[in-house]
Amino acid sequence: MKKEEIFLHLKNFLIEEFEKESSLIELDKKLADIGMDSLDAFDFFTMISEKYGIELDQKMIMELTTVSDVVEFILKNAKN
Repeated sequence: MKKEEIFLHLKNFLIEEFEKESSLIELDKKLADIGMDSLDAFDFFTMISEKYGIELDQKMIMELTTVSDVVEFILKNAKN
């Protein structure tokens, strides 16, 4: 699994499921800056957990603040 592949999957998910603006979703953007509220973040991280087989706790979620943080976390921890 490559970084770009994960990024594109996450970007498409954010566009389709959360109706986020495509032009706002970049690796260096904070999740809050693309309009993710706490409910969106819960659903987003639930999807990541299910798709990539990653157990996430509250502390981990709080540390993943940018799209790049999430991509790197998936690269290091994905089981699927």
